[in-house]
Amino acid sequence: MLSFDRLTVKAAEAIQAASAESRRRGNPEVAGVHLLHALLAQEEGIVVPVLQKLGVQVPLVRQRTEEALSRYARMEGAGSDGRVSRDLNRALDVAEEEARALKDEYVSTEHLLLGLTEEKDDAGRVLRDAGATRERVREALEAVRGSHRVLDQNPEEKYQALEKYSKDLTALARRGKLDPVIGRDEEIRRVIKVLARRTKNNPVLIGEPGVGKTAIVEGLADDVLEQFKEQHQTSTPATVNDLGDEAVWFERQRMLFVREAGTALARRWQADPRSPAALPAYALAIALAGAVFGVAGNQLSRDVERAADAYALRLTDDPKGLIELQTRLAERNLGDPDPPGWAHHLLGSHPTTLERIGMAEA
Repeated sequence: MLSFDRLTVKAAEAIQAASAESRRRGNPEVAGVHLLHALLAQEEGIVVPVLQKLGVQVPLVRQRTEEALSRYARMEGAGSDGRVSRDLNRALDVAEEEARALKDEYVSTEHLLLGLTEEKDDAGRVLRDAGATRERVREALEAVRGSHRVLDQNPEEKYQALEKYSKDLTALARRGKLDPVIGRDEEIRRVIKVLARRTKNNPVLIGEPGVGKTAIVEGLADDVLEQFKEQHQTSTPATVNDLGDEAVWFERQRMLFVREAGTALARRWQADPRSPAALPAYALAIALAGAVFGVAGNQLSRDVERAADAYALRLTDDPKGLIELQTRLAERNLGDPDPPGWAHHLLGSHPTTLERIGMAEA
């Protein structure tokens, strides 16, 4: 019998929820279908993303699971005493075998899913009928988990970090969900040029709140999508990360834009995110991908910048990092659009007088 000490937090919660569901329904024992029901109900678990990766219709699987549960025998006035069915016991053994095969130290929810695919009872049939065989689930796990192993009892937080904590701007652009960007064509072109360089190819947009840093990134996502459609019939995902202090893994061929990076990186050196002196220190940590800075940078005088460099060097004790700052980041200070740009923006985003009269008359 699988020991609870070897379960991750999510796996233990799923088994406990399965037992509770069995008692609630008055079923004599805990079966695989109870566990499948619990796994499908978990928020922020890995089971649903894995099934979606396979193209499985998760709502249909939930419906089939509910139908299977409704056919189970009920005991009036009593429920399960926590006894696990023979088929579920076998599934748990398979889950433990899968954990060992993947060199994982704990049995997680994905291992439970793999075990259920081999079950001869209702849960296994529901999964296999939906196309979730053991081999296909293994393949999907590689895509979702990547190279991560289960080394602690809370591994699910590390999976698909970008998908959880970011917005996929390319996907939004593909669905036409991004607002049009007016009056920032030149800045977008400059960012694209920086990204196309072989060196110093990480653009840093610096400007006051409201000048349109995020809009430029959204416009970039639109442009990238259109160019790749025309040239390669494919696209490079662009995502915006919203959680400053969250560790992020990202794949090659993906552009990551860190929103409000000043606040994000302040914790690393316990610096005041509003302090100009901390600005170079923040930038040391951004060698991963493009970054969108929201700290005040365009008022810094050269004297203050020199003082900031000296302060950052003392703070981080990282001369190599400061040199990397100069060689890998391409700064772009943003201000308000010039007068022609304002006129273009105004005409593009506001109706003309005649249009307003027409709308009023309508």
